[in-house]
Amino acid sequence: MSGVDTVRGIGYQQAHAVRIALDVYSDEGLSALRVEGTEDVMDIEIHDILGVVAAAAQLKSRVSSKTWGRKELLDILRTWATLDVAKAASFELITNGELGPTGNTVRTALDAAADGDPAALAELLDTDPSGDVCQVLSRAHIRLETSDAETVLQDAEREVRSMLPGARTPADLEETARHIVDELFRLLMDRAARRDQAERIVTKAEIAEVLGGLAHVAKSDRWPGTLQAEYRREIVNDRPTSVSAKLSRIDFAASFEATQETDVAVQSLLDISGPVVLGGGTGTGKSTTARQLRYEAAARERTVIIGHAETYLEGRLDALVADSLSSAVGRTLPALIGRQLLNDSQVILVIDGVSEVPQRVQKRLRDELRVQASTETGARIVLIGRDLAVLGSILPVTAASARFRISGFHWAERHELVRRIMGESQDHECRQLAAQAEHALGDAAGNPMLLSMAIRLLLDGIEFTDRASIYRATITRLAERGRAADLDVATAALGIAFAKLLDEGRRYANPVEWSRLLEGAVRNLEEMGVPVDLDSLRETLQRTGLVAPIGHTQAQAPIHDSFADYLAGAAAADGLAPWPDRLTQGDEQRVLFAAAIGKVSDELADKVSQDLPYLTVHLADYDTRPIGTSGPAEIFTLLRRLAPADSLRPTQMWRDGDRLIASLCGDASSWIDPDNGKELTRSSPTAVCAPPIGPLGVAVRLWRLLLLETLATTRTARKSYFETREAACNALERQATEEVEALTELVPAVAPSGQAEILASTIGPYGLTAAVQERVDFRGATYWSVEFLRTNEVAIGHDVPSSGSDPFTGRTALSHLVERPAHQVAVSRLCDAINELTVRKWL
Repeated sequence: MSGVDTVRGIGYQQAHAVRIALDVYSDEGLSALRVEGTEDVMDIEIHDILGVVAAAAQLKSRVSSKTWGRKELLDILRTWATLDVAKAASFELITNGELGPTGNTVRTALDAAADGDPAALAELLDTDPSGDVCQVLSRAHIRLETSDAETVLQDAEREVRSMLPGARTPADLEETARHIVDELFRLLMDRAARRDQAERIVTKAEIAEVLGGLAHVAKSDRWPGTLQAEYRREIVNDRPTSVSAKLSRIDFAASFEATQETDVAVQSLLDISGPVVLGGGTGTGKSTTARQLRYEAAARERTVIIGHAETYLEGRLDALVADSLSSAVGRTLPALIGRQLLNDSQVILVIDGVSEVPQRVQKRLRDELRVQASTETGARIVLIGRDLAVLGSILPVTAASARFRISGFHWAERHELVRRIMGESQDHECRQLAAQAEHALGDAAGNPMLLSMAIRLLLDGIEFTDRASIYRATITRLAERGRAADLDVATAALGIAFAKLLDEGRRYANPVEWSRLLEGAVRNLEEMGVPVDLDSLRETLQRTGLVAPIGHTQAQAPIHDSFADYLAGAAAADGLAPWPDRLTQGDEQRVLFAAAIGKVSDELADKVSQDLPYLTVHLADYDTRPIGTSGPAEIFTLLRRLAPADSLRPTQMWRDGDRLIASLCGDASSWIDPDNGKELTRSSPTAVCAPPIGPLGVAVRLWRLLLLETLATTRTARKSYFETREAACNALERQATEEVEALTELVPAVAPSGQAEILASTIGPYGLTAAVQERVDFRGATYWSVEFLRTNEVAIGHDVPSSGSDPFTGRTALSHLVERPAHQVAVSRLCDAINELTVRKWL
């Protein structure tokens, strides 16, 4: 087992000091660290090359039963803020303890201050938001790590192993790395015990001496060198066999669609000069697309590296890159190599699953990517995830990003996917099987993962009726192939564990935390009267392969993130896992699975309408709750959370046979006589609802009517021909400015409470940067050509940037940009965004 003598058990602080010492050794901008800093609040000081403190950390190990509260955290922060060194340095409190409710309030306030909003922090500290204290603490951060000292030291050993040169056996590497980490640990422990402040400093030279005087990484592990060719060769030899996805570019305005071909091949991402965000629902092939992009790059002698956001350690983007490269070449590489790749402008770094990690992790990733995405000299960034709005928020607003969505499979791609799964089967057999799957899946048949699962089940003679039954049958199939026992108990325990993780915005855990989660799930089941043997549970999970380790962190994660959603949703439907106090966008899929398995409860309907109002459109399909005497008032309550406040009216309802009819009018929500109701249909927005339908279904239909009423426009044409280039520029600037003004007014007017930012992010940048080109005469017609880019501001001019830094994302004719009134274009963009957040073609 890895480790030094028993002092490791009490060496949490020195274990992190070892990890930081390796960072100092690898970072050219750092020169030393001091253990037991000059002030009590600084357990570790990190010095830059001038000997100035660049960062400080306090490290606290805490038992799980004791949480951090507001007072003790604020005491630490106040102490730090009073130090002279704090005026220019950053500060981090690192702990393996948990934050209590008030502790979470402090961390949230620090994160907001780092983003430029110190109001909450100032209120907690009772100080001036613009004062020095808030300014200093905007560079402070609380990092929670569930790892113990042993886990931290194991990570350090892995890093050292990657730095050792020469051919060595695995046992030799392990023993040497352990010896080096032990020696470094003892050095830091010894220095920490010194009374003289100067003697508590450990320089980069001293760290290098402990490491054996290693000045360079082995030649075969240098980038680019021979390592680049080796990496590309490995990728080319691992060609993806899946059907290629198509990407749809969505950063064009609606008025551009007539002249812009927005569906593009995956390899087109290689030629975009700036950062890219790529969104797609669960199972649409995001990870597959990343692998296809990596292959296409290697085949063209270019480099794409794929990192998984789940394995990202806060502040260690270089380790994420090095680990990704290590996985491809089959040996461990040091974080130093990751830093080299990040500085290489010929490299494209793809980070998958970015919107599926907790917000605090997203924030730290955003901090690291802020410089990376803005520079033209480093690796280019491609972010992939479910939520385009979240992906866009990770990148700085100054870095104009191209936005893409993975297009669902159409008939041709579906047929090709089925053919590949079935092998040499006849064409008519493929068509027949595809038709069966499409009939059961409906619109979801365009999802390649779901379609693949469905086809394989049909080939095995297994029936299914909907998405949830496909997952249930697939898990059963995995268990049968692995000869796993007690599957129901295992899936229940997994559901409880994944529900706890999803409550924190993630679907993964480090090995130590995962073990604790399983133990907690077993206790929960036993309290419900379900006996569970923990060892048997672990064996079942191993046999099914439902959970697997990823990356050098060996984080435990589901075989696909959607399985975590399904299992957590099933646990909620079965009453095994409660819903969190507040739902977030990361909870959408488990909500839908829970509704499909156990139907919609009053609690779930209330939570979703308050926290995830756009999800109600989809959730309404599962709502079959009876509508009774209090129905009109209940529906009005739901509608009040969804619809524009200015257009909201009471709900009056009546029945016409099996149909339920609801109108928006009157002074109070109530049931009314059918004869009176028929009169309302002529003058009021009215929804006619056929059974089965629940309160959510009625509320959603009325919400749609109110949105259409609010967004109604008159279609008119505007002048689109202009004699001079100046007149063309003025017209386009006026159009774009009016469009921004219209969206600025419309978005808060139609968005449900608290959802304006999400709606705005889904729309994308309101403004336009464009260059009007010289006039073109073509077949007797004259038009002005325009190159454009969607941006936050409006900037229209004549000059086109040089080809080496061309930021424009498309070209069209001026007439297509100005022929419709700006308000119409704004409404069209707004409707597209709402459809993106709800259901395709809902509006």
